Amino acid sequence: MAVPDFQTLMLPVLREFADGAEHATKVIRQRVADRLKLTAEEIGEMVPSGTQTRLANRVAWAHIYLKRACLLASARRGVYRIAPRGEEVLKSPPDQISMQFLERYPEYRKFRARQASAAPAQLDASNGNADPGDVAVLTPDEQIRTGYQLYRTNLAAQLLDRVLQATPVC
Repeated sequence: MAVPDFQTLMLPVLREFADGAEHATKVIRQRVADRLKLTAEEIGEMVPSGTQTRLANRVAWAHIYLKRACLLASARRGVYRIAPRGEEVLKSPPDQISMQFLERYPEYRKFRARQASAAPAQLDASNGNADPGDVAVLTPDEQIRTGYQLYRTNLAAQLLDRVLQATPVC
């Protein structure tokens, strides 16, 4: 099993706070990895920048989104506890907590509205249109990397077209 996307991780992360205690992100990350039976290779897989593991990145984003929806509360830097709303969700949990699920909470909608106004839509390389299905499973870091790769690919294609259209005369 590869490291799941951050939306798939949101419910397992929230469940780790069900005891009501405060937990450090690092502890939760290890518990989630154990519960999902991730291999050492999967746990150690780095994001393209090489600055952190993919698991650490995605668990961190799960924490952020759960906090923005008021399902988790920040006790202090890097330490969270379940919020009353999170306890309510766990009483009859959904199959998955997704960004769409979080839209029911006004604090989350306000957060997403600010986020949407600050960043342009991700483009699909095949037709230049926004592809919300693909973007929704990516963390913001992954969206930036994907957008950068898309830009580079489009630029390379445009340059190649210009070179092929040029006459071979000096």
